[in-house]
Amino acid sequence: MLAQSAGGQERMYRANLTALNKSDDRGNSTVLMKFNNNGTFTVRTTGSSANLPHAQHVHIGGTNSCPDISADKDGDGLINTGEGEPSYGPIAVSLTTSGDASKDSGVAVDRFPVANADGTVTYERTLELPKGVTEEMITQGVIVTHGVSELFDDKAKYDGEKKSDIPGTEELPLEATIPATCGKLVAVPVGGAGTGVGGSEANTASMIAAGSLALAGAGALLLARKRSQANL
Repeated sequence: MLAQSAGGQERMYRANLTALNKSDDRGNSTVLMKFNNNGTFTVRTTGSSANLPHAQHVHIGGTNSCPDISADKDGDGLINTGEGEPSYGPIAVSLTTSGDASKDSGVAVDRFPVANADGTVTYERTLELPKGVTEEMITQGVIVTHGVSELFDDKAKYDGEKKSDIPGTEELPLEATIPATCGKLVAVPVGGAGTGVGGSEANTASMIAAGSLALAGAGALLLARKRSQANL
């Protein structure tokens, strides 16, 4: 599993996404790296702000972690994008639905997935890693999704007086860009049962071996009894 994908093996990374900023969001994300820096990225969250777009990225370059409330430097009780960056790092891959996936598309609102009426976001896309991003960097990646409409005023839209802290997007409400979930990518086995080494095949082999030993033991016991009876 740890062989380089260029050597003919795929590598899988997974992040468990937990809520930030009073959101009800949670979910998971996977990255399946294939050949020539191509990867299939999936994100699935529930509890997201319904019927609204949610920016989502692979962040790389911080402390490879998700922020806690101690990151709130302005004391408003929220962790805005800039306050979380020392933990998860700047954008490396923008998980857009089409077109460019580099950091340049970090706020391409019209190309990010939209939550359905139940607040579920389902995303899958195979793409080539942007220039300057390598698979080795992905191993230090953190998945962050954005957008929490429930913070101020109308829960059906991104609004409120507080504005985005991302340079160049100051016209957007803070709700549109604030982190909603975060999760660190970790390597996991590709395929197999669960996360244990060997999976079901190893368990089956163990059961067969145990069964063979039991049958051998029973045969030996039966032979010993027959010899004992013949000596009587």
